[in-house]
Amino acid sequence: MTEEKNRLKYIRSLIREKQRELSTALHYSKVLDMENRLAELKKEQPTFERKLEMLEGLKSRQENVIERENKKEEKSMEQVNSYKNQLRELNMTKKANEREIRTVKTDNDTMEKQIHVMRKHNEKLARAIKNVKMNPSQAEEINSLNRKGSTLLESQLKSDNLDKINQEIEEEQMKKDRLDLESQ
Repeated sequence: MTEEKNRLKYIRSLIREKQRELSTALHYSKVLDMENRLAELKKEQPTFERKLEMLEGLKSRQENVIERENKKEEKSMEQVNSYKNQLRELNMTKKANEREIRTVKTDNDTMEKQIHVMRKHNEKLARAIKNVKMNPSQAEEINSLNRKGSTLLESQLKSDNLDKINQEIEEEQMKKDRLDLESQ
């Protein structure tokens, strides 16, 4: 039995020794694997660094392109706003011109009416002058008609001028109001 015990101890010691050797071998094997992997990674490091530099270069180029596109967009928006302002000004000018055309047409119509009234008055005067030549006693009646016609014409001219001045004042006030609204 002692022999068996000794033999068992010997076998156990051999097993422990082999386990230590195996553990050491495993450890060295792992270390070697790690060293090999580290060597491979060191070899690949420049490639990765170049790829990283390329990616950073691409990123900076993309940022530059985006920045240029944003600037173009800002410029086009400024141009659109400028066009809108010009269009607004042109529309205001168009409206002012249309108002002026209406005013001129009204003035023209008024003048045509006055011309028509003056023609009728001149025809009456011409008839009256013929009558005076034929009948000199009607001269005083004709002079009174002439005075009435000229005072009527003068009053019409004065009222037309006043209407025109009032309309110009109203237009100026509307322009000021519109400018005040736009500035707000």
